[in-house]
Amino acid sequence: MHIEGLVEGCREFKPEPTTVLHASEKKTLTSASTVICRETADIVWVRSSLAIAYLSFKGKVVKRLESHNDFYGFLSSARGLCNEAPSRVKHWQIERDSELELHVVGWVEDSPTVGYEKVEYGRRYYKPLAKHVWLDSPDAKVGEAFNFDNFPFESRKGLGVVAHTATIVWKSSWSDEENLAAFAAYEALAKAETRTVIDTGVWIPVND
Repeated sequence: MHIEGLVEGCREFKPEPTTVLHASEKKTLTSASTVICRETADIVWVRSSLAIAYLSFKGKVVKRLESHNDFYGFLSSARGLCNEAPSRVKHWQIERDSELELHVVGWVEDSPTVGYEKVEYGRRYYKPLAKHVWLDSPDAKVGEAFNFDNFPFESRKGLGVVAHTATIVWKSSWSDEENLAAFAAYEALAKAETRTVIDTGVWIPVND
């Protein structure tokens, strides 16, 4: 269930002290201005996962199918699509050596938050960062007016959702053992105690 203004997280990592930049309004009796501010905050990263199934023909994606989120718990997105895959390939008469292949790709998304907010219906929700928060940069003139001269656009690296660890967790050309091993490897990476952003090189075939 989506709650406006909050982020749902299936897993929570330990707070990471992070130096960030943001724009803040500064008021006096006679004027108001927006200035660049720097502070160190405890960022709580929360993780969820998503998955999508798609068809490829001779290695080229020809049709995107359903995408799932973790409505039924962490990694249920990929697990559900993997469970549905055998009946789908049977329905479409896809053989292990067919040029038409069914794939399931799972990936995780890490969202930066300022901490836990509440639980509703057994789901944990967190307070997201403000929209305009950037990682610290030596190019930012802290205390000065917020503009491109004092904080160049090319120096602004936003702190936002990170999608990574994309993995093919099921493939019609693989054996049952290979598919089980692929999911197990993905699960181990996704459930690691330490938050690590992993670029696997696997393309996430979601709609632009």
